[in-house]
Amino acid sequence: MMRCLNWFVVTGAPAAGKSSTLARLKEIYDCTVVSEAARDLIDTELADGRTLAEIRRDESVFQSVVFSQKVAREAALSANEIVLFDRGIHDTIAFLELRNLQPTAEMVSTCKDAPYARVFILERLSTYYVDYARSETSQQAAHLEQLLITAYAGHNITVIPAMGIDERAHLIREWLPPSPSCVAGALPEAWTP
Repeated sequence: MMRCLNWFVVTGAPAAGKSSTLARLKEIYDCTVVSEAARDLIDTELADGRTLAEIRRDESVFQSVVFSQKVAREAALSANEIVLFDRGIHDTIAFLELRNLQPTAEMVSTCKDAPYARVFILERLSTYYVDYARSETSQQAAHLEQLLITAYAGHNITVIPAMGIDERAHLIREWLPPSPSCVAGALPEAWTP
């Protein structure tokens, strides 16, 4: 797979503010935002009457399904489209390693060819909370942050500090290419693919 200069990942530990930051970015920047595959799968399974414990009983199977969904979503997108992903495929590797599980050879191979131009890792916020779809403890979340940095090694990584949603969205925006609706000259000089 060729590296896509318009594909970006926003990731971080659970409760780092990814989804809120992406929602704000969507308001200020013309792009496609791809929602978190794991949360979408959990929402679907919960709607079908399963519990979170049932859904994640076998973490290897769960992460394998999530990984397949991520790959299928990416295959359906244009390389020319500006896309922000709420977690990329490498996140699966980090989540497996968090549970002391090994990724498959196919996962490792696919990750080597991942097309992301830049990966934004959001630092953890001072307050950690568990919601209906989150099963990690605060300590696991802290460890996952480090595993994500390792999983995305070799990519252009920008760590976004813990700060307000607007500040984070605007900081990320500075690294993105001009969107189709941007006026001439709106691209910050700091941007490089």
